[in-house]
Amino acid sequence: MRKKTLLIITFIICFLSTGCWNYIGLNEMTVVAGVAIDKVNNEYLLSYEIYDLQSTPQGYPIVSQIVQSKGKTIFDAVRNAKKRVSNKMYFSDARIIIVSNQIAKEDGINSIINWFTRDPEVRETLQIVISKENSALELLKVNGLTSTIVSNDIKTIVEKDEKVTSSTEAVPIYQIYNILSNKNMSLTLPLIHLVKNNDQYVCETNGIAVFKNDKLIGYLSSEESKYYLLAKNKLKGGIITINTKIKTADKNSFNISLEIKSNSSKIKYVSFDQKNLKIKLITNTEVTLGEYKDQNNKINDKDLTKLEKEASQYIKKQIEKVIKKIQYDFNTDILGLKEVLYKNNPKQYKKLNNKFDKLYKNIDVEVDSKVEIFNTGFTR
Repeated sequence: MRKKTLLIITFIICFLSTGCWNYIGLNEMTVVAGVAIDKVNNEYLLSYEIYDLQSTPQGYPIVSQIVQSKGKTIFDAVRNAKKRVSNKMYFSDARIIIVSNQIAKEDGINSIINWFTRDPEVRETLQIVISKENSALELLKVNGLTSTIVSNDIKTIVEKDEKVTSSTEAVPIYQIYNILSNKNMSLTLPLIHLVKNNDQYVCETNGIAVFKNDKLIGYLSSEESKYYLLAKNKLKGGIITINTKIKTADKNSFNISLEIKSNSSKIKYVSFDQKNLKIKLITNTEVTLGEYKDQNNKINDKDLTKLEKEASQYIKKQIEKVIKKIQYDFNTDILGLKEVLYKNNPKQYKKLNNKFDKLYKNIDVEVDSKVEIFNTGFTR
């Protein structure tokens, strides 16, 4: 009896373990690559870029088409899409959500991510970007340069940017949720706009969208974003171009390009003196000399030391400019200074917590930047 019982149990387990109980074929789903979210007449207008599997000839890249739906809420709009497509919208492969700057300013990001963070199909790595154009839909209407699916193009551009140009910051949806849940932190998101390339418009990163609480209040340019990311210890690459004072044979100054290979930044709590909070920002950046126009003179150790000093002063100056803009123009703590105070001096944090917004503009941030050129390359 025992052997028979074990055999029956084994058979049942094997039977239940085969196949997928919730399997859905491609012909039964409408796969969403990306979503653009706008608002028209007080209703959400969702534009979905979907994979057009039926219209794509065999052996050719998959193309896409746009489906739209409206609703009083995001979930309402998603369900209303079923009125236009035969299959249920499938969000597991969605790469990007494009939010109009109007919604980001008026409604806030919380109203957008709420449904996407609750839905079990949506991946936590889903990227959210802000459209600099009049609508989010305008970004979905253009063609991708490296992919027939523009949503895939935008996601790849945003995720790889911080290693190449450092003009924006990739922020997946799970990080957005964590930042908005933390009262000591403020949100930033990638900013995308359209530019003309060979007589056609394409998507391009355009800096960082800055938030206070969950609402959009302003922008950092691509160049400003680089030094913000450097200050936040999020810089992974990019180019710094400076005008060196080292004279050439014709006694003219010229521009040089330094490629960032590594960076380490740390924000330290210093003290609270009466009404002023003092913070110190220390940055250490390793670079290679990527372009040096004076081919007539060889670079000696003395010139390298001068270049390192010039680059250090330049980075320090640019960081200070960005910090002042964040403090005075935005008055929002995207640098995380409040979190630094909380971790380093909890007692002082309790005293200043309710007054922090008033103190923020007057926080004294001392910047100490150091640049090391560890490779000058060579020319063939």
